[in-house]
Amino acid sequence: MRKFITIITLMTFMLSGCANMTKEQQAMMGSSLGALAGAGIGAAIGAGLGALAGGAAAYAFANDPFTQSVNQQSETWKKQTGVQPEAVKVSEVVENGEQKQQIDVQKMALSSDKMIVNNRLSPMVKQQLTIAKQESEKNNGLVQVLFPPNTPSLVVQDILSTGVSIAQDDTLKDGYVILLARSRSDLSTVKI
Repeated sequence: MRKFITIITLMTFMLSGCANMTKEQQAMMGSSLGALAGAGIGAAIGAGLGALAGGAAAYAFANDPFTQSVNQQSETWKKQTGVQPEAVKVSEVVENGEQKQQIDVQKMALSSDKMIVNNRLSPMVKQQLTIAKQESEKNNGLVQVLFPPNTPSLVVQDILSTGVSIAQDDTLKDGYVILLARSRSDLSTVKI
């Protein structure tokens, strides 16, 4: 509201100054204010359409408990670490007469600097892995962390302490991969 009042006050001063301007200057001022107003309206419409498209994309996923849990966890990981979650295995299902996708395996790749702090597992990552493990148990799923061969043993111990499964991946040079899987068979069919 404060910004709105400031803008109205500023526009009032500007428009009252138009009385001493030439017609060309008034036209320039009017077109400038019109452009600003148009940009504001365009931004608001764009934001609204973006939210609608995002809602429609999220709606395309099935409402099964595992998919919903993975979507919620992925959003938390994204907010806290900046990671871009990727559904690497999905199944088509029919839900209420509509085709939907249920997530079978979700992948999140974290760089070493997000995963390790002072040669230990980051406290934030440790907390997120613990939550992921708890959520996976509710839905009979599993969480697996793939780690590079050069991972410090203390970090491996910290990961194991969260209760998730681990596997060394010799193809990883730097960084870690976290997999949220519906089942072990879904996990075994995924190419990372």
